[in-house]
Amino acid sequence: MRNKMIYGIGFKLLLRVILSISLSAGFIALAQSIVISLAGISAQSLSMIEEDYSFMYFAVFLIIAALLFFLLSKGLISRLISVNSAMGKVIKGDTGVHLPVHSADEIGELSGNINQIVNQLREKIESQKRAEQSKNEMIAHISHDLRTPLTSLLGYLELIQEHAQDQEACSRYIQVARRKGTELKDQIEEMLEYSYLNLSSVELTFEKLDAEELIQQVVIDFMPQLENEGMVFEMEIEGEIPCIKADSRLLVRLLQNIVSNAVNYGKAGGRLTFRLHAEGTELVVQMINYGDPIPPEDLPYVFENFYRGEKSRSSHTGGKGMGLAIAKSIAELHHGSITLQSNTERTCFTLRLPGWRIQDNEG
Repeated sequence: MRNKMIYGIGFKLLLRVILSISLSAGFIALAQSIVISLAGISAQSLSMIEEDYSFMYFAVFLIIAALLFFLLSKGLISRLISVNSAMGKVIKGDTGVHLPVHSADEIGELSGNINQIVNQLREKIESQKRAEQSKNEMIAHISHDLRTPLTSLLGYLELIQEHAQDQEACSRYIQVARRKGTELKDQIEEMLEYSYLNLSSVELTFEKLDAEELIQQVVIDFMPQLENEGMVFEMEIEGEIPCIKADSRLLVRLLQNIVSNAVNYGKAGGRLTFRLHAEGTELVVQMINYGDPIPPEDLPYVFENFYRGEKSRSSHTGGKGMGLAIAKSIAELHHGSITLQSNTERTCFTLRLPGWRIQDNEG
């Protein structure tokens, strides 16, 4: 508060007023001394002159004081003009504005606030540009990924029509068409789910969950696939782990996406390991497969929608690049996080979720 008084505009203006008055009075006194010494006028005569021309003296005093105040305040006025000019540019959409902050007074504070507003505006514009670019890329990906199975589906329907008399061929074509139709349906549902999680207000139904039990239930559904791929499931628990506050439906979806990814890409390692431990009030779930590593250049992008390290985008070796993006969205909706590390020894997804607190019972 004391610094605010010392460095504030009001205090600075008060000093300039006092200094202007003092200098003006001193200038008049000096002028009188010079007149007395040069003209030989007595002090009594000068006093009489002052009484006769008091209004003129006062007018001269005000003019000099005003001129001195203007000169002393020129720096403050210049800064105010700069701030006003900058605000005009900001209103017109100029995000290249930057005001120097010379002092800790109100003008300096205002300049800093304007700089902050400009930075936020610039970030918002850049974010909107990225969102627009992401939307355009999404439309392009959706067009590509929907057109491919749809084209195949239409092609096999034409073959069925052409070979209507050949029951064996028709049966074979129908099976392929059904597979393509299912692929198309699953893909559309995945895209709708991603849009639901990211573009709308999702209402989560939180409940107290046992993470170990939930993981085992999810993995049981994948046991036939794990056995077909020659993979073994392992569960490792370190110490006492907390229950979690989560939406069971969405958390199951997250776990399914990670396990599915491990089955598709980690089968060469022969194992899928879940490690659970507590860090403070958080539950940490490490989901590890020992297959081929993810290239370092792909790691920063694996959680982006439609991104797949395997450029062929074949549906036989994985989804359409939405599974991990959905998993990340679900983790963030639970105020948690999911990260990835991959090297020649293992690929590890680390999921962090807030533990259940006593206060949560009140919700």
